[in-house]
Order: sequence, then C-alpha cells, then structure tokens
Amino acid sequence: MPAVLAGLQSAGAAAVDVGLSTTPAMFYGIIAPGSSVNGSIMLTASHMPMHNNGLKFFTAEGGLGKPDIAAILETAAAKCEAAAVPLGDAILDAAYVLQQAVTTPATPSSWPLLSKYAEHLREMIVSGIKHPQSPDKPLTGLKIAVDAGNGSGGFLATQVLEPLGADVSGSQFLEPDGTFPNHIPNPENKAAMKAAVHAVNTSGADLGI
Repeated sequence: MPAVLAGLQSAGAAAVDVGLSTTPAMFYGIIAPGSSVNGSIMLTASHMPMHNNGLKFFTAEGGLGKPDIAAILETAAAKCEAAAVPLGDAILDAAYVLQQAVTTPATPSSWPLLSKYAEHLREMIVSGIKHPQSPDKPLTGLKIAVDAGNGSGGFLATQVLEPLGADVSGSQFLEPDGTFPNHIPNPENKAAMKAAVHAVNTSGADLGI
C-alpha cells in the first residue's frame, strides 16, 4: 500500500491513509457528508484466500468494472514501457515499484474511516428501529453472535452492535488476521457457515452474522 500512496502523490493527488477498512466503508468514504474524497483504493483479497490480494477501485458511482481495470492496466503498461521498465517479470516489476516507493515515500494524511462508517451504521439502525423505550440502545435484550472470520468485519460487533445495547459475547474471530487461522471470511464457504452456526447454538444467540 505504501507504493500505491506514493504513486498517487507523485501524480499530484492528495493521498489519505484510512488504515483497516471494509469494502462498503471504502465506498461510504467517498459519499459521506462533508467528504472531499473523489475515489478510493483498497488492498484486499476480499472473501478469497489470502494469496489473492489485489486492488479494488471505487468512485462515487461504485466499484470499477473489468473495462475500467483493463484501461488502468494498459495505461500503466504504457508508462512502464516509456520508462524502460521490464514487463512480465514479477521480480523486476516488484523491485521497480518498491524502488519508487522508497525513493519518493508518501506522506499521506490519515482518516479513521472505519470509525466514521460505524457511526453511520449506528445512526441508520437507531433511526430505522425508533425504539419507543430505548431509542439510543434499540438492540437491548438481543444476543447477536458475529463471526468475522478474522477479516475486517469484527468492528460490527464492537463498534456497532454492542454500543446499541446488543450482547455480543457469543462472537468469535473478531481480531483481524490475514492468515485466516480459523476459516476464510466468506459466507459462501461451508466451514465458515458451520462455524457461525456453532457460535449461535453454543452461545444461545438470537441471531448470527
């Protein structure tokens, strides 16, 4: 990611480092009230195995599609060719990128985007439920088990559900760990679903996420 930030700044863009985030949060960062962000880039394997890391690109219209990505790659290839950078050799390509990042390191500003997004989600839930007795804690009395699969979604339990009154004590695998020691954070993965169901059953939760 330092190389991406350095590249953005070298092209004249104002780079902002938001740290750990989620896909919806990266999009929200563009459209959030008062945001001055024009686009965002996320380094992630999404719900795939950890070695499938790549870059996700977002604009106010949503995520970039295959034609957009192809255009970016073609532009990058043309610039590399103009700079006499060998293409197709992973080691040489990586060496060039790292050299550029070290030579012109980025000095991005920082923005706690995930906290801002969590605040947005809490506000949506409060305004959506309109609980007559507990307007600020509308989830009071509910036990919700969150299985984040050691991805970036653990904040949902600690920064969204729990502050709204939910009991999240049955949650598991909330700490981010890119090696995914328990199961990959993919809701279509059978092992992931089995683990989530087990968390709900053993904790007596009303709901599992």
